[in-house]
Order: sequence, then C-alpha cells, then structure tokens
Amino acid sequence: MAHKKRRQYVRRSATQWASLVSEQAESDLNQRRFCERHGLSYATFGHWKRRLGEKHEDSQRGFIELAVDGATDESRWDVELSLGEGVVLRIRRG
Repeated sequence: MAHKKRRQYVRRSATQWASLVSEQAESDLNQRRFCERHGLSYATFGHWKRRLGEKHEDSQRGFIELAVDGATDESRWDVELSLGEGVVLRIRRG
C-alpha cells in the first residue's frame, strides 16, 4: 500500500511568496504544476497570488489626468473621489 507523501509546512514571508509568484509567472508551468514541483499547497499559492496581485494593483495607482470636454478656465467643476472606508474627497472650483 502506497502512502501519500505529506507536505512539510514551511512559513514564508510575503517577500518569499512574491518571489515564488514571479517565478511561476516566468516559468512555462501552470499554477498547479508549479506547486506540485515545488511542494507548495495549490490553495495557499492561489491565496498569495491574489493577495499580492491586489497589492500590486494598488501600487500601480497614481496620478491620472482629468479633462472635461469644453472646459474653460472659468468653468465650474466638481470632483468627488471615494477613497474607501467612508472617506470622500470633494473638490469644487467656481
């Protein structure tokens, strides 16, 4: 009777997971095969891939230019930005 080999639990930092996620993305292996070859939990890898992806998306956000068609220096405008957690930034001109 063959026994399934148990994975040894290894605690990794976010930096280590980021490195593994990058390595998988650059490899020719899909996520499942990569996890099998590296002895990683498929579910845990997916969790970290999503978590780091969200952080990456947040870090890619920056300044954007807003333009209003037909706006002049004397135009009145309102801008409202929802920043999350109930915080709203309102900018008015005019």
